[in-house]
Amino acid sequence: MIDKQKFKSSKRGKIISVGPLEINSGFDLLIQSWININEKLEIIGKGSQESSLNELIKSNGLDKKIKIKENDSVKKIYEKFQNAKCLIIPYLKEENLDLIRQALNYEIPIIGTDLYEISKIIPREFLATPKDLNSLQSVIEEIVPMLSQFDISAIKRAVIENY
Repeated sequence: MIDKQKFKSSKRGKIISVGPLEINSGFDLLIQSWININEKLEIIGKGSQESSLNELIKSNGLDKKIKIKENDSVKKIYEKFQNAKCLIIPYLKEENLDLIRQALNYEIPIIGTDLYEISKIIPREFLATPKDLNSLQSVIEEIVPMLSQFDISAIKRAVIENY
């Protein structure tokens, strides 16, 4: 018998965002969107934009709210899923469907950008217009305060049935 609690987030940890720290990942917009949010955000990844993203965090006075951690293994990311309050996917072009499926497997709410595949899975209210800082900020400011109220199990069942 499968231990369903093993694959369900406690939602007691940080809000996380995972991906390559590259230009089209949208992390610059995510950082700028975090100014009015009173939650911790952990960005997990590595790439050519790491130093400029850290500078953006510092220049916006977000050092105490946002940390960038290097992505050293898939196993450690899944460990983060066990406690994550939410996963934010601010990508501007390509989506990581495996990341979306794993987050849903742990029943973690997902905020993302309205790209082709994610829009088939995640309700529109959780999606921002790609490359639009105001849209992303608006979605984050609306959804983050209500994270504890969301039950993702129905979306998880639909994904299992349809994908």
